[in-house]
Amino acid sequence: MIQLTDNLTISTIRSGKGDCVHICFIGSSGQPHNIIVDSGPTSSAGEFRNLLTSIIRSGETLDALIITHYDDDHIGGILKACDPGFTEIYFNAYAEATETENLSATQNQRLFHSLDRSKIHSSVLAGDEIAIDGARIIVHAPKPEMLSRAMAKMEEANAQLASVSDWTCSLDDLMAKPYPSSDTSIANQSSIVFTFEYAGIRNLFCGDTWAENIPGGKYDLVKLPHHGSIRNISDALLSRIQADTFLICADGTSHPNKQTIAKLLQQYGNISIYSNYSWWMNGFLMTDDMKYIKNGNLKLLII
Repeated sequence: MIQLTDNLTISTIRSGKGDCVHICFIGSSGQPHNIIVDSGPTSSAGEFRNLLTSIIRSGETLDALIITHYDDDHIGGILKACDPGFTEIYFNAYAEATETENLSATQNQRLFHSLDRSKIHSSVLAGDEIAIDGARIIVHAPKPEMLSRAMAKMEEANAQLASVSDWTCSLDDLMAKPYPSSDTSIANQSSIVFTFEYAGIRNLFCGDTWAENIPGGKYDLVKLPHHGSIRNISDALLSRIQADTFLICADGTSHPNKQTIAKLLQQYGNISIYSNYSWWMNGFLMTDDMKYIKNGNLKLLII
């Protein structure tokens, strides 16, 4: 758990390769509130269900579920666990029935048709704002044209994104290397990107979006896009963001890229990386990298 203030915490479940983040805060009224961002893949639905059950048993409300985009590693948990009583659900729904080989598109349709329509906000776009008891959620992406492209692509089969491990390189070597090609997934580009603001704290949640869709500014916490993929950050992005605390949802099997941490370290000098798995214990750090740990420049923390 990340304790940002006495009244605001961020936590995650063990969601494998997927995302599921829990924002919990005590609102202006003195009442606790719970916002869940993504639900992890189908394979971690049990963890997702346990989180929701614990909140309900404590007598608290499930104020909102935000599904950032329609890939299985973000939408699968809620499909299998079903809705236990969220007050509001925000996701960009693909409601039209269609013949498709795209698993994510099929799941998106199933989710839309399985939920109570009265609580669904099925078009979430840049410029939207959500107010919850003194907190503000400000949506920065997607823009309408991004969402239209994603909806059109839903009828295509899922693309398989290659991932090459860079863990055998040192942080210094990866700082010097150029960035690889950028992410081209239209589904990722369509992610809901938002800031959560409360009591002077400003957190940024990026889904799996492309680097150019992420707003600049000063943040207390940045949930990095696409599980820490180097293909979803850039020097331009890092130059417009001021932050030293980051969250990566990844189990180490295909993400994060080590070069992502190297570029963050190069840009900011001193950083803290939180994650829901301790992937850095499994061959991530080389002997030469340990100087950054010993000098306090890099802190790797289990959430």
